[in-house]
Amino acid sequence: MFQDELRGRGVRVCRDYRRMIGREGVDIVSVPTPIPLHVPMAMAAFEAGAHVFLVTPPAVLVQQVDRMARAAAQRGLLCQEGSTTSRTPPHAGGNGA
Repeated sequence: MFQDELRGRGVRVCRDYRRMIGREGVDIVSVPTPIPLHVPMAMAAFEAGAHVFLVTPPAVLVQQVDRMARAAAQRGLLCQEGSTTSRTPPHAGGNGA
């Protein structure tokens, strides 16, 4: 249902993240998934030549973070970790707008 609506709007829909990452023109990948999926998804993105944004925390173990950092650096890519909730209530300042 939802996928049909997206397709109707011209959005390409993939059931497998590896197909999406491998498409021509993908140069950055956001990984807002459960933590255990961060490393495999980020590594696939690096292998495809894409920069990566990971939601906090970036991985379960510090060794995994080191592995991702090395993979990005070896390919001249960026890997950033952060939060995607800074503009959503109740995280927004003031009146929550």
